[in-house]
Amino acid sequence: MSQQNDKIAPFVNYARLANFQGKQVRLICKLKNLSGPNEMKVQTTDDGEVVVTMPSTAKPTSTYLEIVGLVQESAQVKMMGYIELGDDIDMKLSNDMIEQMHRPMFWEAIYGYQSETPA
Repeated sequence: MSQQNDKIAPFVNYARLANFQGKQVRLICKLKNLSGPNEMKVQTTDDGEVVVTMPSTAKPTSTYLEIVGLVQESAQVKMMGYIELGDDIDMKLSNDMIEQMHRPMFWEAIYGYQSETPA
């Protein structure tokens, strides 16, 4: 397989988000604030800020989330779903995991296709 399967959503951080414009991703993040009825600002594992548009049914209650969504712009994601991760996770460790997953030696084994983005 050489292209991203649209059912696969790789983990990304802020620095890698722009490489996945128009694609589905997973974003481990900290909820900063609800900036509107269908919008929230989150902090990524590498301290970037992303605006997430969400369906009106989404009502996150924990501090940390894993968001599955479609990258609209480099710092904007349209939420398709989310998982509550609780109120205490190690963001540095999460970021290190994401960076390791993007190394070519692991990428194809994890996601089943060669990365189209730089390591």
